[in-house]
Amino acid sequence: MSEITDQIWLGSYKDAANERFLGERKITHILCCADELPLMVGFPYSSTLEGQKLTDIKEAAELLDIWASDGKKVMVYCSDGLGRSVSAVIEYLITYKQWSYMLAYDHLKLRRNI
Repeated sequence: MSEITDQIWLGSYKDAANERFLGERKITHILCCADELPLMVGFPYSSTLEGQKLTDIKEAAELLDIWASDGKKVMVYCSDGLGRSVSAVIEYLITYKQWSYMLAYDHLKLRRNI
């Protein structure tokens, strides 16, 4: 699991299932970005970025903003924590934090081996 901001963590399904690790980091909300995985407290979205699925990424980013703005600590995950969850976090950083794509991508790359 990788800390992306003070309130957003990024990881895999295995990370999201690690209650001890979540508790130590005071994670309050979990966002699932993989419809093939069981949801903890989740938001399923498919790995394709066509049509309606693009809206799902924007909805995931909006949910991240709502939770983060409310002071919640959020774990965002997908199967390996390298694709879909990364896309949702990048969308959040671009849309709600006004970061450029390259800044968001480079930041995630620095924080997590993507």
